Amino acid sequence: GTDGSGAAPPPTAKDMLVTRLDESVAVALESTSRLASAGPGVVVDASTDAAASEIESAEDRTRRTWLAHHSLDEEGRARCSFSRCRKLFKDTAFLHKHLLKKHSDHLRAEQAKCHDGPMMRAWDGDERRPVPPVLVDCGPRFGLVPSPVVGASDPAAPDPEPDLRREERE
Repeated sequence: GTDGSGAAPPPTAKDMLVTRLDESVAVALESTSRLASAGPGVVVDASTDAAASEIESAEDRTRRTWLAHHSLDEEGRARCSFSRCRKLFKDTAFLHKHLLKKHSDHLRAEQAKCHDGPMMRAWDGDERRPVPPVLVDCGPRFGLVPSPVVGASDPAAPDPEPDLRREERE
């Protein structure tokens, strides 16, 4: 990289994209070092990891229960219990493979229900949950004014009318 005279070109300032990328990498490295200091096996934080473990075990129980409830034994054979299928197999192992391959959408729907409890608890406990603003009627002068919903255990939407009146006086 010379200009013919043998001298190196002058250093150029970093462009905005490179600067932002460097900042993002620094933030990611800091976040990673915090996770590493939390101890082995901690992916996010202790409570989130516990909820994930609870969900995984519930999904596994649901899978085993679902397979058992959709298997009909007939004289040493196993039959698919879905009404439009009813295929017959020599062994439950073949039936389970069939159920997981051909009817897995039903299993996924049942497993998705395992997420409801932990997700609702996380939603209820989150102070910064994404809730759309509520429209507050501030009378004929100001009309309907959006007000953000704040708080987790006791959600509230502050009345915007006093602030509107103060701004009007100024």
